[in-house]
Amino acid sequence: MNKYRMIDSSVYFLALLPFVNFGLSLFNSDTQPYYFILILLVLLKDFRYYLFDRLEIQIFFWGLFATILMLVVNPDVKKSLNLLIVAIASLYFYRHTYSIKTIRIVLIIYSLFFVLWVVLPEIAFTVQSSLVRNINSKILGFRGIPLLAPEAGLYAGTGVLLLELYLLKIPMRLQIVDYLLLILISVSILLSFSGTSIVFLTVFMIFRLYKLKYFILMVPLLFLLPEVLISNFPDSRLAYFLGFLDLNQVNLIFSDASLMYRVSSLSVAFDFFKHNWLGGILSNDIHRELQTIYLTTYYNPSIGMDPEIHMVSGFGYALIYSGLLAVMFYASLLKRFFSFKGLIYFSLCVAFSYSLIYPVSLILLIENSKKKHVWNSRGYIKR
Repeated sequence: MNKYRMIDSSVYFLALLPFVNFGLSLFNSDTQPYYFILILLVLLKDFRYYLFDRLEIQIFFWGLFATILMLVVNPDVKKSLNLLIVAIASLYFYRHTYSIKTIRIVLIIYSLFFVLWVVLPEIAFTVQSSLVRNINSKILGFRGIPLLAPEAGLYAGTGVLLLELYLLKIPMRLQIVDYLLLILISVSILLSFSGTSIVFLTVFMIFRLYKLKYFILMVPLLFLLPEVLISNFPDSRLAYFLGFLDLNQVNLIFSDASLMYRVSSLSVAFDFFKHNWLGGILSNDIHRELQTIYLTTYYNPSIGMDPEIHMVSGFGYALIYSGLLAVMFYASLLKRFFSFKGLIYFSLCVAFSYSLIYPVSLILLIENSKKKHVWNSRGYIKR
């Protein structure tokens, strides 16, 4: 393995294990920064070899200006740097790629931990506690397995993104190890017992219905799987969410506080943006204004919502603090790396989560846009 492939393998290995900090929590964050540190070192060393097009330059400067504006009005440096990190990382991910070997190793690690969680949950929790910052469940109960992630929902979304990245690389004729990994990761996503798993797996299946063989396999699965899971795990969060499939219980979807926090945070951001198009710099008191919008329009104590707003939308956060600059940044990013599949997954992540924005969803967004490009031996795109 030459040094360039070794560096690529290291960057993608770390990026595809976004919540594993190996016991070295350098920042108070769910996601670890090690892959980005490597990216910075590579870009600084090889900067003279890169050619940037107009849209890439726009992405960088929109991200830079939005970050500066956020830092001016918001003391949370970690969250304010997010757009600039995405802009810089996109320069690397566009010119490099991961190997089938790298993602197989990553999925094998997830699969081994999944088996450990099922067979010896207490040991799995102990081992994972030394690798991941926070874990919100120990055994299969109301909440499911937070596989190498702080919480089950974060793993569920990440797991589906990893499946998509895996399917981009595996050959047309699958090996036994491919079938085994796909099955184990799919089951582990379901056993996260999260609403995120239902949403992301639904999108995953929709993207495969155009092939008859997938359609034939999935139709009976859609009818049988909910009943099997509800009967075996009747008190789980997953059973609660699957109740949405009953047309007489559709209103249940509006009774989940976690889901409504995500919807309300994005809605509050849009309402705030209507009167503060340059973001927080136009507001006299950002927090009070956000709280007022939340309490008067979206707060629902009857379903257990907290009276304090939960800003869990990455896009919503950027919109509040940098306004139109955030809109221009995301518009440029999605235009530059557009693909329909990448757009859907990335939009879901950026709209309803912080931690899922980057890096796995960014890699998937960019990888799906690469199909028309040619690569040379060093991983740079031929212009």
